[in-house]
Amino acid sequence: MALFNTQVHHGGAFGYENSVLKYLKGQATVVEDIDDDKWSVFEAYEELRQLGYLKSTITALWYKDPTADDYESQLKLLKGDTEAIEMCTIVGKKGFVDLFVVHEVGDADGFPKVGYLDANILAKGDSNHDSSCEDSDDPTYLPSNEEENSVKDIHFTDSEEVYDYEMDSVKIMLCRRTLMRRKPKREEAAEGEGQRFPVHKSQKDMGKYQWKVDTLYESWQEFKDTVAGYAVHIARNIKFKKCDLVRVRAVCQKGCPFWLYAHRVGEESTWQLRSMNLQHTCIQTHWVEIMHSKWLGSQFKKKVESNPRIKVKELVARAHKKWNLTVTKAMAAKTKRRL
Repeated sequence: MALFNTQVHHGGAFGYENSVLKYLKGQATVVEDIDDDKWSVFEAYEELRQLGYLKSTITALWYKDPTADDYESQLKLLKGDTEAIEMCTIVGKKGFVDLFVVHEVGDADGFPKVGYLDANILAKGDSNHDSSCEDSDDPTYLPSNEEENSVKDIHFTDSEEVYDYEMDSVKIMLCRRTLMRRKPKREEAAEGEGQRFPVHKSQKDMGKYQWKVDTLYESWQEFKDTVAGYAVHIARNIKFKKCDLVRVRAVCQKGCPFWLYAHRVGEESTWQLRSMNLQHTCIQTHWVEIMHSKWLGSQFKKKVESNPRIKVKELVARAHKKWNLTVTKAMAAKTKRRL
């Protein structure tokens, strides 16, 4: 296994500048530590999901050698395993690879109509995109033996409109552009879609908690506490790999494919589960790092309130008996002080 980086160009469009094909008015984000053993079309869409893009808003993905300046001859369509392997080969020689995102014209709010890729460049049968997390089961993205696609398949409009480089509306926040389109609200239908999103409901045995994509959580903390409770009840050492003001990703031990990815909903305090893989290949553990004193306090609150003189060692014993996990005396003592 080797890790590599890719430079993702997104938020813009292919077009001609001084008669030279370029990716215009976009921005570049370096995605680090990608496992080349797992790299595929599906993994590419998952990385883009973490940048705030749904697969249904993406028309196609193109890549090229970062040292090659001639887009017309070097751009290639990422459509299957063959191209994914070639990308890894480029990384081995050049250190990284360029990946270009082609957005649906109707979804790129504020972008002009000139200079976009024709949707016909999609592989046959790729018209029905699904924004669910189960990209690995999508029959659209299969390795193809068809003729190699090149930038010659790109078509441009003959519009005389001018590409407005001063247009402020082009500078759209990635996640906000996607979320404003969906606008999910707790226990309400999504605007214009008639779709209702499930709302998180805590349960006593979190080991049986049913994770569902699109579930809404009242806050960032509620989502994290839900993950913590789930980890404790199934005795898995789940931790947060990416965690900031707009996104959070929970993963399991190294080599285990389990992950959960949630994103903040616009400017609201609400968070939404966007994608997941619930498969575990790791073994259960007696030590769960994600368990903290605040969460432990919520579990023992009634017990401590009914018996303020309960000893720390008794709390440790109860935690071990209830979850078969190791809880240190220091954590138990801190938990008691918080209550």
